[in-house]
Amino acid sequence: MPASRLAGTVVRATDTMVSLLLDAPAPGTAFLAAEPFQGQVLTSLYVYLFGHAAAETAGRDGPGWQAWMTGLFPEPAADTADTPPV
Repeated sequence: MPASRLAGTVVRATDTMVSLLLDAPAPGTAFLAAEPFQGQVLTSLYVYLFGHAAAETAGRDGPGWQAWMTGLFPEPAADTADTPPV
């Protein structure tokens, strides 16, 4: 579970992206994307917080969001077939 929930209004949605005007955890904007790339799907979450509590909120919640995204969408194992031995 992420460190905090995102709450707000969807201002734009496409097949691969959603943009939000945030009310919580602080005023701001967020962009969530899932885009195909070379046979994979790349995911992104960008959150921009505004106001006097933005830095504190980002510092508190950022690591939890990063861990949540990494847990859901881990990086694929490196392809070592073409890597020369050391």
